[in-house]
Amino acid sequence: SSGINAERAPQVQLDQGEEPPAFLQIFKGGMVTYQGKLEDHIQVYRRLFFYRGEVECEGALLQLPDITATRLRSRGSFVLQDGGEKVYVWHGSKSRAHTVSGAFCAAHKLFENYN
Repeated sequence: SSGINAERAPQVQLDQGEEPPAFLQIFKGGMVTYQGKLEDHIQVYRRLFFYRGEVECEGALLQLPDITATRLRSRGSFVLQDGGEKVYVWHGSKSRAHTVSGAFCAAHKLFENYN
Protein backbone atom coordinates (compact mmCIF):
# COMPACT_ATOMS: atom_id res chain seq x y z
CA SER A 1 0.00 0.00 0.00
CA SER A 2 1.07 3.58 -0.36
CA GLY A 3 0.38 6.77 1.51
CA ILE A 4 1.71 10.19 2.42
CA ASN A 5 3.45 11.03 5.69
CA ALA A 6 3.24 14.25 7.73
CA GLU A 7 5.82 15.92 5.46
CA ARG A 8 3.70 15.07 2.41
CA ALA A 9 6.37 12.70 1.09
CA PRO A 10 5.01 9.56 -0.62
CA GLN A 11 5.59 6.25 1.12
CA VAL A 12 5.27 2.69 -0.12
CA GLN A 13 4.99 -0.29 2.23
CA LEU A 14 7.19 -3.26 1.28
CA ASP A 15 6.71 -6.82 2.44
CA GLN A 16 9.75 -8.44 4.02
CA GLY A 17 11.51 -10.66 1.52
CA GLU A 18 9.74 -8.98 -1.42
CA GLU A 19 11.91 -5.85 -1.61
CA PRO A 20 12.47 -4.57 -5.16
CA PRO A 21 16.04 -4.24 -6.49
CA ALA A 22 15.92 -0.43 -6.33
CA PHE A 23 15.27 -0.60 -2.58
CA LEU A 24 18.07 -3.13 -2.01
CA GLN A 25 20.52 -0.90 -3.90
CA ILE A 26 20.17 1.70 -1.13
CA PHE A 27 22.09 -0.68 1.16
CA LYS A 28 24.76 -1.48 -1.47
CA GLY A 29 24.60 -5.21 -0.79
CA GLY A 30 24.72 -4.80 2.98
CA MET A 31 21.08 -5.30 3.98
CA VAL A 32 20.64 -7.86 6.76
CA THR A 33 17.27 -9.10 8.03
CA TYR A 34 17.38 -10.64 11.50
CA GLN A 35 14.88 -13.03 13.10
CA GLY A 36 12.97 -11.92 16.19
CA LYS A 37 13.31 -8.87 18.41
CA LEU A 38 16.39 -6.79 19.09
CA GLU A 39 16.50 -8.00 22.71
CA ASP A 40 16.74 -11.60 21.45
CA HIS A 41 19.97 -10.87 19.57
CA ILE A 42 22.01 -9.76 22.56
CA GLN A 43 22.49 -13.36 23.74
CA VAL A 44 22.84 -14.99 20.29
CA TYR A 45 26.39 -15.89 19.34
CA ARG A 46 25.82 -17.87 16.14
CA ARG A 47 23.56 -16.95 13.27
CA LEU A 48 22.98 -18.56 9.89
CA PHE A 49 22.02 -16.33 6.97
CA PHE A 50 20.80 -17.16 3.48
CA TYR A 51 22.17 -14.92 0.71
CA ARG A 52 19.75 -13.72 -1.93
CA GLY A 53 20.44 -11.45 -4.85
CA GLU A 54 21.34 -11.39 -8.52
CA VAL A 55 24.03 -8.70 -8.34
CA GLU A 56 26.23 -7.64 -5.41
CA CYS A 57 24.68 -4.19 -4.96
CA GLU A 58 21.21 -5.79 -4.64
CA GLY A 59 22.21 -8.65 -2.35
CA ALA A 60 20.81 -9.22 1.12
CA LEU A 61 21.25 -11.63 4.01
CA LEU A 62 18.20 -13.22 5.61
CA GLN A 63 18.69 -14.88 9.00
CA LEU A 64 17.31 -18.39 9.22
CA PRO A 65 15.45 -19.43 12.38
CA ASP A 66 17.86 -22.21 13.30
CA ILE A 67 21.29 -23.55 12.38
CA THR A 68 20.89 -27.03 10.91
CA ALA A 69 22.34 -28.82 7.91
CA THR A 70 18.82 -29.32 6.56
CA ARG A 71 18.70 -25.58 5.78
CA LEU A 72 21.59 -25.82 3.29
CA ARG A 73 20.70 -25.98 -0.40
CA SER A 74 22.86 -27.05 -3.34
CA ARG A 75 22.05 -23.88 -5.32
CA GLY A 76 22.39 -21.47 -2.41
CA SER A 77 25.06 -19.59 -0.52
CA PHE A 78 24.98 -19.19 3.24
CA VAL A 79 26.84 -17.11 5.79
CA LEU A 80 27.47 -18.33 9.34
CA GLN A 81 28.33 -15.67 11.91
CA ASP A 82 30.19 -17.22 14.82
CA GLY A 83 30.13 -14.82 17.75
CA GLY A 84 31.24 -11.85 15.68
CA GLU A 85 34.84 -13.04 15.65
CA LYS A 86 34.52 -15.24 12.58
CA VAL A 87 32.29 -15.41 9.54
CA TYR A 88 32.08 -18.53 7.38
CA VAL A 89 30.67 -18.70 3.85
CA TRP A 90 29.26 -21.97 2.49
CA HIS A 91 28.27 -22.50 -1.13
CA GLY A 92 26.27 -25.36 -2.53
CA SER A 93 27.76 -27.37 -5.37
CA LYS A 94 25.38 -25.74 -7.88
CA SER A 95 25.72 -22.13 -6.66
CA ARG A 96 26.07 -19.64 -9.48
CA ALA A 97 29.13 -17.42 -9.74
CA HIS A 98 27.18 -14.23 -8.97
CA THR A 99 25.73 -15.85 -5.84
CA VAL A 100 29.18 -16.92 -4.66
CA SER A 101 30.72 -13.47 -5.14
CA GLY A 102 27.68 -11.73 -3.67
CA ALA A 103 27.73 -13.91 -0.56
CA PHE A 104 31.42 -13.17 0.03
CA CYS A 105 30.75 -9.45 -0.33
CA ALA A 106 27.77 -9.58 2.07
CA ALA A 107 29.78 -11.65 4.59
CA HIS A 108 32.58 -9.10 4.50
CA LYS A 109 30.12 -6.25 5.17
CA LEU A 110 28.48 -8.23 7.98
CA PHE A 111 31.88 -8.78 9.62
CA GLU A 112 32.87 -5.10 9.22
CA ASN A 113 29.60 -3.84 10.71
CA TYR A 114 29.75 -6.24 13.64
CA ASN A 115 33.34 -5.39 14.64
